[in-house]
Amino acid sequence: MELLKQLKIKFVALVGLSISLLSIHSCTYYIETLESSVGNNYMADYNFTKIVTVVQDALNVKYKNGDDIGLTIILDTNSVTRIMSVDFGVEPKLCYDGVTRRGKAIVTWQGNPYIPGTEIIIDLGTGFLCNDWYYGGTIKITYLDKNEFNQPEYLMETTGLIVKNASTQETFLWNNVYTRTQVGGDSTLKSIDDVWTVSGTVYAKNEKGRFYNAIIKDSLHFVNACEYGIVQGRVDIAHVDDAQRDFVFYGSNPVCDKWYTFKRGDRVITITKNR
Repeated sequence: MELLKQLKIKFVALVGLSISLLSIHSCTYYIETLESSVGNNYMADYNFTKIVTVVQDALNVKYKNGDDIGLTIILDTNSVTRIMSVDFGVEPKLCYDGVTRRGKAIVTWQGNPYIPGTEIIIDLGTGFLCNDWYYGGTIKITYLDKNEFNQPEYLMETTGLIVKNASTQETFLWNNVYTRTQVGGDSTLKSIDDVWTVSGTVYAKNEKGRFYNAIIKDSLHFVNACEYGIVQGRVDIAHVDDAQRDFVFYGSNPVCDKWYTFKRGDRVITITKNR
């Protein structure tokens, strides 16, 4: 009888330990997948916005005598479809906007790129490097027109963009539909003084293989002069297998710092922005 009692105690203890280990594992998985979604989403927002800005700078160089940006830009206007290549070189190179890149972006459009309705396609091919991440796929930019405040607005759409971590070889997929409004810097050809607000949605798969949706609830403010890009706004992220949303805060006032926070229930975590 005493032996059975001891065995029962050991069994209960073992079950309790198993539950505790399972809880720790679930918590660790939760943190890893959540941080991956939040981090991947920030980095995609940062680098794709920067890529679009570089292409706009390259167009200004060719069409408006804009400032030299230290890149090889070749424009072919001999056919109906205009083709412009922006070459960052075969070796990683620190660019004028603070991002290390390698590879070539091929940009195509028809007619005048500054006319409302013009669709500009940015093809990154494969192996295009931004800092420690490889990017592949296309970005479509449509110039909508100036709004009632005389601010240029663009529609930014991506489908099936692939991003790979150069160190771990982990990949994630990123799709978005954004409206980008230039709220500062339009009066000059220098992108360093550009300020953008961004709104829209994202559907993606993070590095851990988990799918999520992201909705920009409070417009993201992107300040090109800030090395971390996004300085204000809020994004709500929900994994497709989880009904609860995670709230990502970049701040309510435009401050250029390296921190952002995300919140789920009572849990609040502060993270360093990873470019």
